[in-house]
Amino acid sequence: MSDMGRPDWTPTRQDVERARITDFARFAARRAGRGVSGSYEELWKWSVDDVNGFWGTVCDYFGLPEHPAGSALANEAMPGSVWFPGSRLNFAAEVFRDRTGTDTALVTVAQDAEPLTVGWDGLRRQVASFARALTEPGVRPGDRVAGYLPDGAQAVVAFLDAVRRGASPRHVPDEIIEASGIPHTRTGKKPEVPVKRLLRGDAPDTVIDPGSVDKPELIDWCPRFGAARRARHGASPAAGTPSRPHDEGAPS
Repeated sequence: MSDMGRPDWTPTRQDVERARITDFARFAARRAGRGVSGSYEELWKWSVDDVNGFWGTVCDYFGLPEHPAGSALANEAMPGSVWFPGSRLNFAAEVFRDRTGTDTALVTVAQDAEPLTVGWDGLRRQVASFARALTEPGVRPGDRVAGYLPDGAQAVVAFLDAVRRGASPRHVPDEIIEASGIPHTRTGKKPEVPVKRLLRGDAPDTVIDPGSVDKPELIDWCPRFGAARRARHGASPAAGTPSRPHDEGAPS
């Protein structure tokens, strides 16, 4: 949004007709007997009034593995909610499910090279080839895997193989910022996208309401640090070398 009240784009009637949310509403009407129009408000109300029915239909729509009978939401605590206890879903398996051939799976773009396009079969082969790197050290489900890799196809391949075997991949950034704390929303989530936008110089009043987080002083610090970093490294927030700017006015 260009400001907090005016959308930059509004879908046309054709956009709405072709939207995935509209297709889901039709599926729900056929499968669950729900007379929903596809509007966000109506689907949201259904998800609140009938948690099991809504999320069970979502699983059926996307062809996800069988989910256990009973409550979809076993624990409503926030944070700490528990969804579909006993169910397992592998992200990498879902990425490759029903996808083969040379259709584009991944496109990477670098400033110093032509765009690289990888098909589904090619991506699958690369993941299989990388597997030895994690098999030899004995990586098992639940292990954490840290990777210091270029931000491109190599990182995607390593991520998919780590997830495929049940490990938890962690990306090592090229810049580490030391701050006194991390803000959280009222539901316990980290506002990662707003923080990134503040660091790159977006106006705070177009990004986030300070009243929506538990430590608004941390939100106030982000633009100040972003400006100092741009002054140090140039206009691009990604420029420069790793630093530890703990002395630039971080809230205590």
